[in-house]
Amino acid sequence: MVLGLIILSLNIHFGDFCEGMAKGLLFVLLSAIFILCFLIIELRDLYKLINKKEKFDFIPLSFLVILIASSWFFIVANENKFWREIKYEGVIENGNARKWIVFYENNSFEATISHVENRCTFVGKYHIENNIIILDDKNIESKTDENFTKKYLIIADT
Repeated sequence: MVLGLIILSLNIHFGDFCEGMAKGLLFVLLSAIFILCFLIIELRDLYKLINKKEKFDFIPLSFLVILIASSWFFIVANENKFWREIKYEGVIENGNARKWIVFYENNSFEATISHVENRCTFVGKYHIENNIIILDDKNIESKTDENFTKKYLIIADT
């Protein structure tokens, strides 16, 4: 059960976070260990059911289903943010990395820098003054190696 919670915690993000190949490999390794433990427990319970006529324990099976469903939900939710409406989006085109910023209706933003092997996302709040979006994160420039700035001009047709 603790191993399942560790696996889930790999996909839950609060605040700024980075994820990449190392985190993905850790997720796969922990999942493989969890499935191996699950199979050992289920084979033991199946043996007890067949040879000793004891009841089959469905708790590990239900825990596996809940873990898979929860992990799937957190992965999809992290990618789609379906509970938030996008207000503005922007893309920065320079360098080898993909960089984009998304402004949501609830006055929050996500600035993302994606390289081949990892992706870092920086989150925070913003407000609008006279067609200028101002990020409330004073350290956004240093955190993103000056790829993102604190102020963005809203142009109506773009």
